[in-house]
Amino acid sequence: MPTLSKNFAHAIKVGLPRLKEQWGSRPAIGSKEERLHVKAYFLAGKGAVPDLDGCMVGCGDLLQRAGIISNDKWIASWDGTRIIEWRTHMKEESTVIKIELYKEDAC
Repeated sequence: MPTLSKNFAHAIKVGLPRLKEQWGSRPAIGSKEERLHVKAYFLAGKGAVPDLDGCMVGCGDLLQRAGIISNDKWIASWDGTRIIEWRTHMKEESTVIKIELYKEDAC
């Protein structure tokens, strides 16, 4: 079993219970007809700036562990997701996640 990063272990400890509480008893998203749009803001701490790809993978895994999605393949969009460096926000590191049902553009 791979070792969890310090940040992901913290996300599981702190974020997972919050996500489960907010999602409640609703069933997990899990089909091509019902996908999610995720927008996440990763507020980086004073250390090295994290890798955005790694942050999104961890966030998808966390949403799956929380029972919000049955598999992170059902995330259809990460539009607007970004890392905000500490010198910009001057706050403790944290993550803000906004999820909504994904709707195809009517083009």
